[in-house]
Amino acid sequence: MRATIQLARNLPVSELEQWHRHGWFGLPGSPEARIFTDITYGRWLAAEPAELMTFLIRRGDPNVGTMSIAWGEKDPGAALLFLRNCREKDHLFGMASPLLTKLAKSDPSLLVSHLDELHGLLGTERSDLIARTLVDLANFSPRELGQASKEWPAPLQKMAQRQLMITGLEQDFHGAIASLFPSPDGKQRFLDLINDSGEAARSAVDHAETWPEGWLAEAAMRNPQRLVTGKNPERWLEMDLAALGLDEATARNIRQRAIQQYAMIKPIAALPLVLEHIGDPKERQRPLETIFRMAPAAKQTDAEALFATLTDESDRKLARSILDAPDNNMAPDQPAPSNPAQWCPELMRHNGNQ
Repeated sequence: MRATIQLARNLPVSELEQWHRHGWFGLPGSPEARIFTDITYGRWLAAEPAELMTFLIRRGDPNVGTMSIAWGEKDPGAALLFLRNCREKDHLFGMASPLLTKLAKSDPSLLVSHLDELHGLLGTERSDLIARTLVDLANFSPRELGQASKEWPAPLQKMAQRQLMITGLEQDFHGAIASLFPSPDGKQRFLDLINDSGEAARSAVDHAETWPEGWLAEAAMRNPQRLVTGKNPERWLEMDLAALGLDEATARNIRQRAIQQYAMIKPIAALPLVLEHIGDPKERQRPLETIFRMAPAAKQTDAEALFATLTDESDRKLARSILDAPDNNMAPDQPAPSNPAQWCPELMRHNGNQ
């Protein structure tokens, strides 16, 4: 190892490309090869960073991300200039992704001043990379992003403003709503965002009781499924939906969707809510199916205990048909068959007859 370190530290930088291109060091995958690569790439980056990055990008080297970050730390302006001038589009994204992530945190002013250009360079096929960069900028430098985006073309400006609103709802819901409320199209922008973005919907639903008057009712009528989201769907059962402006039919729809989702998360706890909030046996069928299909995954004995609480004959018939189904009787507390033939005896018999 000592000889490896000495060699890596003393090779002329001008010879490093040849050593890596031809694999002269050898021992691929060994600790010695890793040490040799780390030291020589580090020296090469310090002396000729553009030359190193060109070499790494063209050969698709997995170290391109690490070296991009290191260059971004050492000289962010030069690293970004290289990226802007790079025309190796087939391999460009390996450098762009880690570098933009780094600059969004360490030098957002530099990044936003060139993001429009980078958007054009990366192309629509990598709009996801620009979208992730906007998420980072909205989190770390929302003011700079908001100011810079005013000068951007409409498509990129819309992406930036949308992300700023999503981040605002996550970090300061009341402040975000206060900024929208005076605007003539504020409610429409908010409702469109809730309808289009699961992130925005999850943040907004946590504050549903504090929405401006009428906004929740309109969102519920437009897309009730989008509202019943997050980790605590049962909270909709605790809210006075009528007081929040929802008519009886919309409120019932919301509650049924909430119960259905809750049944998928916590089937055992959901059954009392189904029986309490859904009076029509036909409307109970779907959540009951979910509960009695999911409950055996927790424990077969729990499913039988749930069954014992049912009093309606149609509910009991449905639940029993599910519990007795062949594909619903294997609970995790039962040992798995040790013989593969037991998993699919029909198939094994068929194969035996070939």
